[in-house]
Amino acid sequence: FDEIRQYRNAGDWMAYTEVLKHGKIAFTPRSLNLHRRHASGVTLSGLDERQFNEIVKLQRYIRDRFDVPDEVTEKADAYAESLRLRLGLERSAQV
Repeated sequence: FDEIRQYRNAGDWMAYTEVLKHGKIAFTPRSLNLHRRHASGVTLSGLDERQFNEIVKLQRYIRDRFDVPDEVTEKADAYAESLRLRLGLERSAQV
């Protein structure tokens, strides 16, 4: 839980990552929960540098602990780069 607590916005993805380390999960396209959005939430309020750094940090955490195919790594890097450019961040801002 200490690792998950470090992620203010990507904590759910860190939790999923931890579940994967200890077992298997499955995907279902059915909606199994409700998703609440509010004006100050991450989804609606926009992305900032701190959130960007969390995304990059979590991508690297996964890359370091799992066998991630090269094409997935390349897509993740391209996504992070597109976010960095959209936010107008310097490369050194990445975690």
